[in-house]
Amino acid sequence: MNNKTPISREKKAKNTKNKLFKSALILFKDKGIENVHIEEITDLAGVSKGSFYTYFKSKHDVILEHYQLIDEVYEEKYNELKDVNYTLTNQLQAILLSGFYFCDDMGFDFLSAVLINQLSSPDDETFINNTNRKLYIIVKSIIKEGMESQEFKNEENEEFYTEMILVCYKGLFLEYSLLKNSTILLSDFGKKPMDMLIKEILTR
Repeated sequence: MNNKTPISREKKAKNTKNKLFKSALILFKDKGIENVHIEEITDLAGVSKGSFYTYFKSKHDVILEHYQLIDEVYEEKYNELKDVNYTLTNQLQAILLSGFYFCDDMGFDFLSAVLINQLSSPDDETFINNTNRKLYIIVKSIIKEGMESQEFKNEENEEFYTEMILVCYKGLFLEYSLLKNSTILLSDFGKKPMDMLIKEILTR
């Protein structure tokens, strides 16, 4: 009997956070992040205004939490391509492009909010730059395999090439945000330069 109470409270807390999370995303897509008030999120979720701050520090924290799901997208695409007859170059292109599509779905304001969150973070290592995240591990694995099979250059080590690719990749996200033009999709803006960078940096 005593064991049921903590479990039910934990489940209730998880449900409340999930309601707030989903309600915030609905409103962000509908009205734009800066036009949404916390009270609107809690009203849509059907919880008290104070509940929001139990789970999130700000609206940008909601955005960052959703953005972190992008690594699940990269991993899903990576696993999907394992049994497909793609070159490693094409695998890498498809995996990185899946991240662009993820951001397309959320919209221009979403990506801008993520970058603001990361730039204003007091932490030395942010999510975007974390070398333990799935994106970094996946890209490094593909590059290492490509170097061993001689599809990719081997003048430097895989850490160097991984860093080069991801610095350029993250740069495309930033350049896109600086356009301040929500009519252009990130996937349309970034695909061609990304493909060219991969070939220039990696292929023989």
